Amino acid sequence: MSEAFAVLRQARAHAHAPEDKESVDIALLAIHFILESNQSSHFKSFLENFDSDTPRPPLCTFSSRKEADTWLNAHPRPPHGAGVDIAGQHYSVGYARDSELRVLVRRPTLEELGLAEEDE
Repeated sequence: MSEAFAVLRQARAHAHAPEDKESVDIALLAIHFILESNQSSHFKSFLENFDSDTPRPPLCTFSSRKEADTWLNAHPRPPHGAGVDIAGQHYSVGYARDSELRVLVRRPTLEELGLAEEDE
């Protein structure tokens, strides 16, 4: 993380446009947030699995759809595209900021898609 900080500081020093400086500042703040909130190990795990076929762990796990809907409707800005588990099934969060539309869309399993590897 310290290397990323150093590179971003150099990038900010060479940025001329205000938008570029703001973009670098946001990246620096994101790293600062990760460090200050003790999320470094979670972020490291996220990076290790980012481009892999390994499924990401769900953002939240709920025992019922009602519990998940309550969370979704109470969340000020639901994370669009995040994965949640409801009673052992995987869902994606859908959120349209303009219309405030909030949905949970069930992700089909590999078996349902016909993509599961067959046992040998």
